[in-house]
This record gives sequence, C-alpha cells and structure tokens, in this order.
Amino acid sequence: MKELFDAARNGDLEAIRKIHAKSPKSINAQSKECGSTALHEAARYGNALTAYVLLSEAGANPHLRDHHNHRPLDIAQWSDAATQRVLREATHARLYAEASVRSAPVFKPEIFSTKKIRHLAKAYKNRYFSEDLG
Repeated sequence: MKELFDAARNGDLEAIRKIHAKSPKSINAQSKECGSTALHEAARYGNALTAYVLLSEAGANPHLRDHHNHRPLDIAQWSDAATQRVLREATHARLYAEASVRSAPVFKPEIFSTKKIRHLAKAYKNRYFSEDLG
C-alpha cells in the first residue's frame, strides 16, 4: 500500500497501473493511520491526472471517507482547480451511474454533458453494476 500511496503522491502513473494490474482491490485500500486512499493522496498533492487515472482506469471509489470523514473531493478543496474538477465530475458521474442502473431519475442527463463525465459514468456503470441489479 505504501508504494501505491507514494505513486499517487508523486504522479507515477506507470507504477499505479502496475500495482492495479497485480492487485486491483488495492486501489481502494485505506491506510490504518488516517483512513486515506490513493485517491485522497492524489487529491492532497494536486495530481489531477493521477486522480483521473485512478478513477477511470483503476476504478477508485471517490466516496470513501477517511477517519476525519473527508472524501477525496473534500481534500481537493485545498488543491488546484483541475484536481477539484476531476474529483467533482467523478463523484457526480458515479452517482449518475448508480442512479441510472437502479432506474432512479435522480439526476438530469444534461448536467452531465462533458465527455469526461459521460466516460466516467459509463466506466463506473460497466465496472460496478451488472444488468441483474436492475
């Protein structure tokens, strides 16, 4: 887990991809000390591209909270605008994917008009939900 967190802090995308290939479930692993995830670390260090890769390729969960009840989006408030946007869009995309699978019209599709949001929503829907959940 230390290697994954270091890679997230430093923006080492290749290391993240290798770790994910070896152990996909480790992407959402939380530290014992503070409960943060690799996505929390990417947010804390302002690594927008790292956050995007963790979300879109590795399936990181943007809703996991640390021991202080902070989501990665909450941590990103003290970071740069690009990281904030990636996390905000991912958070909304995941909620949209969850709602659309359960046929609950919680969100209006026009809110999710950017390609990145649609891409993330589709990735979450395909990764986490099967048709039998309906």
